[in-house]
Amino acid sequence: MQNHTFESTSRNIDIDGLNIHYHDTEVGEQVLIMLHGGGPGASAWSNYQSNLPVLAEKYRVLAFDAPHYGASDKPMSAYQDTNFYAEVFAKLIDRLGIKKAHFIGNSMGGTISLTLAMTRPDLVGQLVLMGPGGSPTMFTPQVTEGIKILANFYQGEGPTIEKLEAAIRIMVYDQSRITPELLETRFKAATHPDLLKKREWKGHAMHDLWQRLMSTEVKNRILLIYGKEDRVIPWDSSLILLRLLPNASLHVFPKCGHWAQLEKADEFNSLVDNFLELGDD
Repeated sequence: MQNHTFESTSRNIDIDGLNIHYHDTEVGEQVLIMLHGGGPGASAWSNYQSNLPVLAEKYRVLAFDAPHYGASDKPMSAYQDTNFYAEVFAKLIDRLGIKKAHFIGNSMGGTISLTLAMTRPDLVGQLVLMGPGGSPTMFTPQVTEGIKILANFYQGEGPTIEKLEAAIRIMVYDQSRITPELLETRFKAATHPDLLKKREWKGHAMHDLWQRLMSTEVKNRILLIYGKEDRVIPWDSSLILLRLLPNASLHVFPKCGHWAQLEKADEFNSLVDNFLELGDD
């Protein structure tokens, strides 16, 4: 297995005056694009470091840092605007000469992936979506416990390491995964000076995703993945998506939170590989 590291796969490209950072393994007939979630300090590598090297054995894997995240630029406008992120990523994919790709999307990245399936269906093959944002829960009270904690991170007195720890701990079932090193890395990323400038939240497109799916049929083959103990976007939010997405299947991991791709990395990688392979028959 080739040793794919952060440094060896790191790339940058200018899209409409924005520097977008991404990872690219560059080898493989089929393309798999990974889109990260929207939690504080998130990035492509932090979300997918346990998955990219493994799945790169079969696919050309790319993982994008959204604007405002990772090493991408952090403009004053369009913070967490998934429609805007989808437009930027579509232009990036076009610039790279990629005609079609499979997508893995975690949380906000799942919303972006489904948005692309609606707005640029020519680019989108199969989809693997982990706890995608944009569908109401059926049993769990809204707003969920996790969303409240995440939304509070930049509010009030502003970011603190205590708020960051609460936001990260709500993501996982296995609390032993939360190390001082992880918290330090995520807090540094989440408190980049450009992110501390006051800006308007533009994440409304995440909230009405399910309503847009009612009027735009998405026929792609889709695997929905949730952690049974996800306190951010619980598994019962999948029920409306299963009704609206005719070719969607559901897998729920026990003893797992919002980061299925990390907490259940080995099982996740096998599940994704099998799903994509079966769809290519």
